[in-house]
Amino acid sequence: MLLCTPFLQHSFEDWKRTQVRSRAQRELARRQRAKTSLIDYLHLVFDDYVSGTFVRELCHEVQLFVEACERGESPRLMIFAPVRHGKSHIVSRALPTWYLGRNPGHEIIAMSSAQTLADEFGLFVRNQLNDPLFQDLFPGCQIDPASNAVSRVTTMQRGGYRAIGAETVVVGRGAHFLLVDDPIKGRAEAYSLLERTKLYDNYRSNLRTRLAPGAGILIMHQRWHTEDLAA
Repeated sequence: MLLCTPFLQHSFEDWKRTQVRSRAQRELARRQRAKTSLIDYLHLVFDDYVSGTFVRELCHEVQLFVEACERGESPRLMIFAPVRHGKSHIVSRALPTWYLGRNPGHEIIAMSSAQTLADEFGLFVRNQLNDPLFQDLFPGCQIDPASNAVSRVTTMQRGGYRAIGAETVVVGRGAHFLLVDDPIKGRAEAYSLLERTKLYDNYRSNLRTRLAPGAGILIMHQRWHTEDLAA
């Protein structure tokens, strides 16, 4: 029979406390990094997230864009990449929550090709903003329970997130950050002069008029045509 002496038992308890304290310190440091680093935020929110070279470069550029928005420099950023590169997962799901956590008084308008797709992104954003981990990370960003829908979330600091389809007319909302992700449904729409004109007119005469002074615009989509929205 193996007997533990009081000395060994005491040493073992000290070791356990040291391990617990060390894990707590690492987790605290991880959360502190997530507040200032988009790539670290991704790894915190998605435990199994794997970030390759493209993801790291994308997060770097997007973070520079966000910091320029926060300084009121009216930044413009366009992102083009083939499908299945994870760009929407970063830019249309994780980014709006990270941005609002840092700037709860800012407004975001996020446009997609159709309201159904916009609502898919909005559902993730709404759930993430209400998640206890997010609230612990950004306690200054409080969600207004009276405006907590999939397509519209408002913060108690009078900021918020609005998800719209490409043909939606925005009324009564501004934007410190305008996000356009996949505004074109497919090849047929991209090659239709009528559809291209409708999209551009809505972008120019509706969305751009909602911009606050110093606001940023991020456009991201697969290139379909030499006269698509990015062109």
